[in-house]
Amino acid sequence: MALEFVDICKAAEQKVEALKKLSEITTFFNAGHDVSEAASASISGYENQPKISDNTLNKTDMNEASLQFKIKPWCILKRNFNMIPIVIEQTGRGERSYDIFSRLLKERIICLMGPINDGISSIIVAQLLFLQAESSNRPIHMYINSPGGNVTSGLSIYDTMQYILPPISTWCVGQACSMASLLLSAGSKGMRYSLPNARIMMHQPSGGVQGQATDIQIQAEEIVKLKKKINNLYVKHTGLELKRIENSIERDKFMNPEEAQDFGLIDKILSSPPKLNHSTNTPVKEINKDEIPIENIRPNVADLLKQNP
Repeated sequence: MALEFVDICKAAEQKVEALKKLSEITTFFNAGHDVSEAASASISGYENQPKISDNTLNKTDMNEASLQFKIKPWCILKRNFNMIPIVIEQTGRGERSYDIFSRLLKERIICLMGPINDGISSIIVAQLLFLQAESSNRPIHMYINSPGGNVTSGLSIYDTMQYILPPISTWCVGQACSMASLLLSAGSKGMRYSLPNARIMMHQPSGGVQGQATDIQIQAEEIVKLKKKINNLYVKHTGLELKRIENSIERDKFMNPEEAQDFGLIDKILSSPPKLNHSTNTPVKEINKDEIPIENIRPNVADLLKQNP
């Protein structure tokens, strides 16, 4: 049986009101607000409205049902959602959009941010292999801000860094703790940097195990082997004696950039970007004119310098 004219108008008003609420939610979200509570409050009133008869206005029913389905999961998923910026690049074929991390990857910049786990390590390893396939001599820049994480995941990144041919510069921004401090030290010599207010922390591996006594013994022996392996890697990259490394990582060892530089984990502290050689994309070495041998200067210039020291 067809709906009366009044019921049709009422249904249309309900749909318009729901669309207005959706528009308000979208506006708040685009402005950068956490709108999950506001969205839930807006939709709750709409969901309690009476359903339209299934006999007529089927298209309207389907649209409203679809709207309900789309709004509610959207509100839940957007809670605490970190938006990734999009950048627009002008090309000969028009505009092209990238998420910010893909655009940085195009400049051979990798961001290792957050805890190290299997998911993060697979992404970093894939990026390293991709950049080597693009060029085997142009350097790769890895920015690290991580509290550490899974040792085996970190070692997969470490092994890939050592395996590929391009030099890798590492940059500590924020913190490089635990396994992240080893990755920071694993950069190419002379290309391991830290920003002034970062912190670096190193310690021995830790973990928990349960089960039968024999199983616990097996796991304990394995973590001791892992500790020795990590100690030797720190020795390799810092140049320090094994005994000092063992004593240093017995407990959490926090360092500011100056202490990390003295320890051998980094090479330089930067407060501004280094000057780059644009042909090789590597930092330009600062030359002290007093260190240039006078024999390397053209004879006429050398004579002038001797006459006017």
